[in-house]
Amino acid sequence: MLPLKTICATVKYFPVHWENVAVDEKGVIRPGRKISWGVPHSIDDDDDNEKPHKEEGKPLRFWQQVRQLYFTFEQGKVPIDFYYQYGGILEDFRSESIDEVRKRLDWFRLLTVMVEWAKTGRLAPLWEKFGPPQESKDCKPVFFVNDDSELNIKFSPWISTEAGEVLFHTPKNDEQLLQATWEAVTNAVGKYLDGIRLAPIIQEQPQSGLILWGFIAKGALQAAFLDWFFQEIAHMNVTTCQARGCQNIVLLPRKIFCSERCRQREKKSRQRHNKRTGL
Repeated sequence: MLPLKTICATVKYFPVHWENVAVDEKGVIRPGRKISWGVPHSIDDDDDNEKPHKEEGKPLRFWQQVRQLYFTFEQGKVPIDFYYQYGGILEDFRSESIDEVRKRLDWFRLLTVMVEWAKTGRLAPLWEKFGPPQESKDCKPVFFVNDDSELNIKFSPWISTEAGEVLFHTPKNDEQLLQATWEAVTNAVGKYLDGIRLAPIIQEQPQSGLILWGFIAKGALQAAFLDWFFQEIAHMNVTTCQARGCQNIVLLPRKIFCSERCRQREKKSRQRHNKRTGL
């Protein structure tokens, strides 16, 4: 197996406390006259005992708390306590639109649950999102959320040239479904990461010749995204298929072979080898 390299970096997040939060007639959330800069918040060092929310009996990580805010806004409520503790959810620490916050939280919610479904092999909800297999002469993307926005999750159909005709198709089986899911997720993740500042971090006791890089999160959503990314994506030990002659990436929930075809091919190869050697 050939492990692929993953990204590793620190995350810096400076909450801006919003006091006396108000919502105007246009649905814009603003702090009162007073805002205050919080101390640097480490999303990796949260004390589980101090986390107020729980899911299945376990304390929520910061990214899970932010994901839950989508349902708060869907109920027509504004999480005043969250704004007081962490400030704005989006990048602008002065004001933000309820509609835009809800749209971005919906994007984050779906992105994270799609990864959960893919990693645990829950194919039914993924099939529901992709719909039945389709084949067409038009390369029409499948949008899962925010199709009218740059912040979206989409899958671009694959091209095939069967029978001499150029056609585009969506996943036709479970293996293709997982492959298409990871493709859509990684494209969305890469696009969002591109908008987060990466900068050298000043260290109190720097080591000679060593530069520590870190992502500078602006707003709670960026901090939550990075918290989720480094917990659920970056650390994944992605490997290549163990079948002879295949170098495809093995995607979860598979662990050894990239597909059922490769697993069966390797199984038959071992059987032939054992027969020849009398094992």
